[in-house]
This record gives sequence, structure tokens and C-alpha cells, in this order.
Amino acid sequence: MKTKKLLLTTFAILLVVLINGCEGDDFTPIVGQAPTVQSTVPVDLATNVPLDQVVTLTFNKKMNPIAIGTAAFSVVGQNTLGGSPIEVMGTRTYDDASNTMSFVPTNPLSFNNIYTATLLPLPKVKDIVGNFVQEAFVWTFSTRMIAAPMVIATDPLDNETAVSVGKTVTATFSESMDPTTISATTFTLKQGSTSISGVVTYSGTTASFNPSADLELGTVYTATITTGAKNPLGIAIPADHVWSFTTETIPPTVISTDP
Repeated sequence: MKTKKLLLTTFAILLVVLINGCEGDDFTPIVGQAPTVQSTVPVDLATNVPLDQVVTLTFNKKMNPIAIGTAAFSVVGQNTLGGSPIEVMGTRTYDDASNTMSFVPTNPLSFNNIYTATLLPLPKVKDIVGNFVQEAFVWTFSTRMIAAPMVIATDPLDNETAVSVGKTVTATFSESMDPTTISATTFTLKQGSTSISGVVTYSGTTASFNPSADLELGTVYTATITTGAKNPLGIAIPADHVWSFTTETIPPTVISTDP
């Protein structure tokens, strides 16, 4: 966790430096007390932060509103389930009465994310006298951690043999899924590189793929549930779930009747 926090912090600082590094500033600080951040919302290391959270910094003195508007400030998120850090887009405002800068994300934050907020000590972040923040201010917070849904059972099983050519292929999830994400796009069946046509349905926690025609005898098929399959909260399965099976070599026949 410490390594991930360090990487997020480094990424955030480099990102803001890149944005602001090419802009000149010939301002000479006025001798006096430098402004500092008194408090933040969320607080450092806060957990279960709401997805609609407005991020705020309150300073110890009145700040230059114009300077705040161009402040070297960023919020970067890292999903704990994997992926690359992503900067959060948003707008900022400044309330002179409370000495508070607010950052409103354009889109809601995401579950399972650790966010790093960074204010860089560039001359642009000034108080009304002209003194600017001297040190970088960095803090982190996280949204609710929710386990990703998973495929917990399939029929046929992986590497199963002698599967009926009339088989309906199913996959059962660890929890209820968003039915709109279970489709022929996210649940596929292939013979080699050839896609098999069929109808995908979803009920309870089980997705079913019913081939439009009987499968071929003695043939290996590969079924896949992609990461496009998500639960109602929008959390996807962590990786494509892939399994294979082989159909029967001799079709069933009637060998006797009674009467």
C-alpha cells in the first residue's frame, strides 16, 4: 500500500508540473507569513468516501481568487483492482469568507479507488498579499471497497469432454449482475476463431448461451465471459473468464423401446 501511495503521489506531482512547467512567472514573493492548508475534506486517509464528494482545502488566510483559479492542483485515482492512474477532471471555486477552495469532479468518483490530491508550491497559489504556498500539500482518501463479481461455476466445466451437441452453455456469477451487460457481446462461444451464433439470456445469477443450432461432434469449443459483464454498481469481473469443452464423438441413439 505504501508503494502504491508513493507511485500515486509521484504521478500526481509530475502531472501537475507538466501542465504548469511551461508557463513563466516572474513574481517575487513578498516577505511575510506563507499561506498553509489548515484542513481538507475528505481528511487524509479517509475511507468510504461518497462518490459525489466535493474535495476542499481550507487555508489559514485569505487567498488570491485568481491565483486559486489557476492553482497547480490535481486529484488522481488508482483502482485497487488494477489499471493505470487516472486524473480526475473537475472545476474549482474559491469561497473568500471561509478561505476554502472547492474541487467538484465532472463525473462521480469510482468504487475501489485510492485518490491522491496534490497542491503544488508554485507562485500562482498566493494569498492576497502576494505570499505563496511554500511546500507541496498531498493527501489521500479512498472510496468504498467492493469485491468484484466473479464467475464461480460453468456448465460444461472447463475441459469437460463428451458434452452433448445440444448443450446450452451457462455461467453462474458470485452475485447478481446488471442484465444489460450480459449479452452476445460479453458472452461468446467460438470454435477456433469462428463465432457460434446463439441467444444469450440472464436470470438470477446465471447467464445462458443457447446455440442457434446443434454443435459439431468431437469438436473443441471455447466460451468467454468478458470484462464487459458488470454488477449493478458498474463493477466488472476482474478479467475475462475463459473455459473450453469438447463435444461427444457419437451422437445418442435409441437402442430399445418399451413397448
